[in-house]
Amino acid sequence: AWLDTETPTQQSPMAENIAAYEHQQREEHRQRLLREGQDIDELFPRPSQEAPPKLDQLAEFVERLENQAEAQYQDMLKLTQAEGIDPLNPGGDHVPPSGAESYQ
Repeated sequence: AWLDTETPTQQSPMAENIAAYEHQQREEHRQRLLREGQDIDELFPRPSQEAPPKLDQLAEFVERLENQAEAQYQDMLKLTQAEGIDPLNPGGDHVPPSGAESYQ
């Protein structure tokens, strides 16, 4: 497909089946969680239904996603370091044994 062609607005039958299955599963879990006194929308918020960006909006879209990813990464670093974990070296300086000594 060429970059400058428009994507069809109609979904394929497979995509429709996947969406229907997701909806069915979500409703089944909603009923179970309601009996347990929980709300599925709080536990698992629905993914955003944003339409894919047009070609002329693609650069801004990618930049926004990269900024969101960097912010999430920085948040993860702060949270793990607050717990005393180095996310870049989670095992610390400990080297697990390898070879025959690991079977003792």
